[in-house]
Amino acid sequence: MNGVYIILIRVDSACRHRIRIGSLGMVMLTPGIYAYVGSAMNSLKTRIKRHASISKRLRWHIDYLTTHGCAKVISAVYAATDRRVECMLSCYLAEQHHAPFKGFGSSDCSCYSHLYLVNGLDDVLAVFKRCNLDAVVLYEEQ
Repeated sequence: MNGVYIILIRVDSACRHRIRIGSLGMVMLTPGIYAYVGSAMNSLKTRIKRHASISKRLRWHIDYLTTHGCAKVISAVYAATDRRVECMLSCYLAEQHHAPFKGFGSSDCSCYSHLYLVNGLDDVLAVFKRCNLDAVVLYEEQ
């Protein structure tokens, strides 16, 4: 299945130090909920499952965040589509939410970032709706 997704990651308030994010170098994590926008033009659910795993080879910027001890994937939302709308979702998030790191997840496009500080799941569902995509919440931490 092809599509786009947004992973929600909670960064614990105990985490107030710098971590290495691949080629971005050392960054300061602020406690809160982060939304990471991605796409998979095959194996959408496998990609989401990989992001939620804490044991993996570090390949993408998001891998460095999701394997850090003070970060936890708390939700995943996706929409099956053959349209390339990853950057559109990102732009809509950027209109109302802070992107803390330039270039995070966006090294292959012209977006400032694909990672945003958000309030929660409702913010994510709103951008899927704005893109006329049928969002599916794959899981949500209770």
